[in-house]
Amino acid sequence: RPKPGVGGTGGLREPVRMSVIKGEDIILPCDVHSVPPPTFSWAKEKQLISPFSPRHLQLPSGSMKILETRASDSGLYVCVASNIAGNVTLSIKLSVLVPPKIQPGPRVIKVQVGHQVELACVVAGVPEPTLSWTKDNRSYPVSPYGSLILMDIKLDDEGIYTCTANNTAGQDQARVKVQVQGWFLYLRTTY
Repeated sequence: RPKPGVGGTGGLREPVRMSVIKGEDIILPCDVHSVPPPTFSWAKEKQLISPFSPRHLQLPSGSMKILETRASDSGLYVCVASNIAGNVTLSIKLSVLVPPKIQPGPRVIKVQVGHQVELACVVAGVPEPTLSWTKDNRSYPVSPYGSLILMDIKLDDEGIYTCTANNTAGQDQARVKVQVQGWFLYLRTTY
């Protein structure tokens, strides 16, 4: 019969939590030993996973290997090991982590002295990335939308600003050059 304690029945045990970075392979363990040997089945969110699925390989041990994980692979997986004596279940909560990716934006922004400018930094990732803005090793406050708002522009605000997005899966950066255009007074001299 299946070994007791390997997995609870009726959802009594908390799911094992696992994570993987998008694009990597992962093995979800379901190592149950019994006499006679069990048969294994896997389900995700109560939907049976076909043993013929090209990305879900059921290993001889009973574990399942997911190839080239996608964000949509996140969810609750249940392995059921069965023989004539009964069955054992094991639940795994899988989180697929997605590294930050900043959407492309303008590389150069021109602004007049005394005006204001908003530098956008639109990013996607799982978990939600944290954003920071820097210029010449100086940090700037970030708006709730991730942008940097520069008020009352001065000539020394000119330079390259870097948006950095971080989460547990990785990092991405984007740079934008701010060119400040001053007001010049031209005097015409008459002789």
